[in-house]
Amino acid sequence: MSNAQLGPDGQRRFPIRRSAANTALVNITLSIMMLAAFALLAGAGFLWVYKKERKQAALMALLALIMIGNIAIWTVPDASGDAPVDQIED
Repeated sequence: MSNAQLGPDGQRRFPIRRSAANTALVNITLSIMMLAAFALLAGAGFLWVYKKERKQAALMALLALIMIGNIAIWTVPDASGDAPVDQIED
């Protein structure tokens, strides 16, 4: 954010305007990613226990953990209390 957009107190001069469509799209995307991560973990568990395919199961679990980590990066607030997903602009 450039200094021209900040007021004298260091706060944003204008609030971030988010459209309902943009917010809904981000929420849907994060939800689908979380569901996919759970499906990958379930599939990895199935492969590990029943099919004995350890390498594929481990890779699927690793991918699921990476997806969950990415979701956490977007949704967990930082020290100032702002989450990156809340700062998305149109």
